[in-house]
Amino acid sequence: MSQKLYEFLSLQDDDDAKVDFHNTNLSGPSNVIIYVSGNWYDEFKVSEIISLAKKYPDAKILISGGVGRLTLPYVQRRGGEPLYLLERLTQEAIACDGLSSIKERCILCNSSIVTTHNVKFLMYYLSQCADMEGWNAIDNSSKVYSKYKIIVVDEGFLLRRLKATILQQIEVHTKVKKDFPSTMIGSLEFISPADCQTSADMSKKHMHGHAVAAFLQIGEFKRLVNYSTGNGPLLFSKELA
Repeated sequence: MSQKLYEFLSLQDDDDAKVDFHNTNLSGPSNVIIYVSGNWYDEFKVSEIISLAKKYPDAKILISGGVGRLTLPYVQRRGGEPLYLLERLTQEAIACDGLSSIKERCILCNSSIVTTHNVKFLMYYLSQCADMEGWNAIDNSSKVYSKYKIIVVDEGFLLRRLKATILQQIEVHTKVKKDFPSTMIGSLEFISPADCQTSADMSKKHMHGHAVAAFLQIGEFKRLVNYSTGNGPLLFSKELA
């Protein structure tokens, strides 16, 4: 049951883990963003981010987070999750050709403590891109828009909720900000670290093993169900649960 739950949470049973917005009037993505929603196990994401940074040498790396209820003490002492992850990325990149300047590619928000705040930072960054590149131009027929491919990196059991939150925030910002058309986003891709693909991997990586891993997965499932209630936009359906 633990593995089945992990596969569900990590989008492994979801054919739509890659979200293509089917913008037929736009060319392929010309800008890549590697987006990381900070949390207390950022250590496991370093290798995956480094690999993506090498694959996409012009990509910006957005790191959001702060100090939350599960942030480890030594990460707090370093100033928060984004600052700690930047430190680890810089250390890892030293040994990689072409990544010595990875620090210059990173954009940090160190004031978020919940997932929605993390994702709003991503939306804010995209809104700035829209402002700078004239996305609110009226004459769409003659305007050539840049398009953004967003690669979301996080531990597997968080990906379903992260996907739901991102899609919700895209919908909200598209309605509220006229300079934030959904057409600016070419596609979304959700990736978990290579060594965090199963429930057993998760048990090995987390302190106190299986008990903590199971507790976190069940807690994440409960959050998804809770998100399907209330008066706000739904992030998840009870039918799917």
